[in-house]
Amino acid sequence: MLARQTARIARQTRAYSGLVNKESHVAADQKLFNTVKRPTYIKRDSDIPLLTGMFVGLGVGFAQIIRVMATALPDRVSFVEAHRRFMALENPSTAVSDPSSKAFQDELTITLQYQKKCIQQRQLDGVLSSNERFFELQNTQLYALCIEYYLGMLTPKQTFFQQTERDEKRSGPTDHTRNVVHRIKFLREADVFLSEFLDRAESVGLLTEKKRREQYERLESKQFSLSRDEKVQRFQLQREMEKKLQQVQKRREEKTTEDADELEEDDMEDLEREQLLTFIQLSVVKSMEEQASINQEKEMLETMLKMNATTEKQDLFSETHRPPPPPQGQGIEVTRINPQMEMRRETVRSGVFKPGHRLPTMTLEEYADREVADAMERQKREQEAPQGPRRYDQLVEDGDEDDDNLVEEAAYKDRAWDDWKDANEKGIGNKKGSQF
Repeated sequence: MLARQTARIARQTRAYSGLVNKESHVAADQKLFNTVKRPTYIKRDSDIPLLTGMFVGLGVGFAQIIRVMATALPDRVSFVEAHRRFMALENPSTAVSDPSSKAFQDELTITLQYQKKCIQQRQLDGVLSSNERFFELQNTQLYALCIEYYLGMLTPKQTFFQQTERDEKRSGPTDHTRNVVHRIKFLREADVFLSEFLDRAESVGLLTEKKRREQYERLESKQFSLSRDEKVQRFQLQREMEKKLQQVQKRREEKTTEDADELEEDDMEDLEREQLLTFIQLSVVKSMEEQASINQEKEMLETMLKMNATTEKQDLFSETHRPPPPPQGQGIEVTRINPQMEMRRETVRSGVFKPGHRLPTMTLEEYADREVADAMERQKREQEAPQGPRRYDQLVEDGDEDDDNLVEEAAYKDRAWDDWKDANEKGIGNKKGSQF
């Protein structure tokens, strides 16, 4: 328990270090940047203004700093507006649907600063108390409870550091290495914010101590993957909550479209509260899953960064280590064996696109000519074939009854036929069961 409290205090310290430029934050960042060769592309001295230190912690460029400074934040911020901005980035419109686009990144940078301003105001006003339970919180407090969740989900969506032409002349890590370093910074900040949100959810009774301890142990032991049963259970729980949230949103929209006289303020507050409770419960499930994914990616990138530092050229992230694309247009190679048991490889280039039926090999005229030729040849063979003895009736039909030799052969044939008929009476083979 003491170790968990110590880890929680450390995470809370890092969570708000982006708001105040402290030497501890500088030392932690310097330890990360020392893993690459000659990190001369970032400077964080104690005399840098507060706003600039915040933006350097986010890893954005100087042009983005100027744009956001031009968009001054109000003195008082709204937690409801923070929720609206988060939902707008989670479900972006067509204009800012691409996370890598300039419009999306500008809106993301402003939203992150707005969320950090909400944390400052929440601390000054004392909106949340440690002795209040989840169902005792008002709607405004529920909105304020989700600020760390917004920051934890939006921070990894920031784009990487891009090297300019002036920076290319400087010695130091390559643009790819800087991207990895900044990506690790984003993941660490997101992990801190999600840990703070889950710890606060545990303190208000939304997350059990057993589940939070299991999450800590899984992250400490680097067991980021869940078992099949846990994945199925979490997926079903998340799907049920999303379905319930959609139903509540639909009911709230239907209530909003009714006449103003029929609307009651208590009913709208109850629907808003039900929607917030469901949203926060769903956020806890998503935070646990996102935190495991963030730690897994962070572990992989840190390992790659260490491997890159040990190489001579330190070009592990460059395009030279990418495998070449597979050659195109080679087709399918098959191996055939001829009767001489010789194997040869050939490429199937033809015979791919053919009809499914057999195509004709000759025309109708050619087929008719071939049939007539076969019939004439067959008739000629029959005429030239030697004839056997014929009966006397056939001799009369052919006009050969005057030939004594043929008449004698016909007499023997007729006599043999009469003897066979005498020996085999008509119907002798059809017993019809009379043999029994």
